[in-house]
Amino acid sequence: MRQFYLTYPIRHALRDELTWTHYRLLLGIKDAKARSFYEIEAVNNNWSVRELDRQINSLLFERLTLSKSKRKIMEFVKREEN
Repeated sequence: MRQFYLTYPIRHALRDELTWTHYRLLLGIKDAKARSFYEIEAVNNNWSVRELDRQINSLLFERLTLSKSKRKIMEFVKREEN
């Protein structure tokens, strides 16, 4: 609980679309930029907890930051979701 408060000190900044389980997964991400990316993508793409976990474990953020073709990776991710 302390880690949650330290990571998200402003309660109003929390997204209503994400559940406590989503936030538990996000707390494991040390990089604030990566955490923010996964939060936004989870909301925008309506990811379940399982899908969010899969994307985190597949290092989507890291692949996108290293990729020259970010659009192609995101298209691939969207195809994989279906």
